[in-house]
Amino acid sequence: MVVEIAAGDDALTVVDSAESPQLFGSADGSESFETDLLAGGAIRASALAGETEVSVTIEATIRVEDSNGEVLARESVSDSATVTIERESVDAEEYGELSGSGSLRVESA
Repeated sequence: MVVEIAAGDDALTVVDSAESPQLFGSADGSESFETDLLAGGAIRASALAGETEVSVTIEATIRVEDSNGEVLARESVSDSATVTIERESVDAEEYGELSGSGSLRVESA
């Protein structure tokens, strides 16, 4: 079973994933992801220039594969969130780092 998280302001980029080597007849549980959208390529730093907010689409995909990698089942769910851009009084790009925070919950039943 593979869970992938993709995000982006235009096209979606896979920014994180988790994989379980076991196949269950039924299962439930949760997976938590924390990722850097800039470093992962989901958001371009140039898209943030002069902006105070940017809309980001998040998509979670779960798929079940057999031992040959053939997809037996797949489900995706997506949502969008507005990310607020906070700037320090100095130009953070001069120091090689931009940061922010946010939270988004995506569920599929």
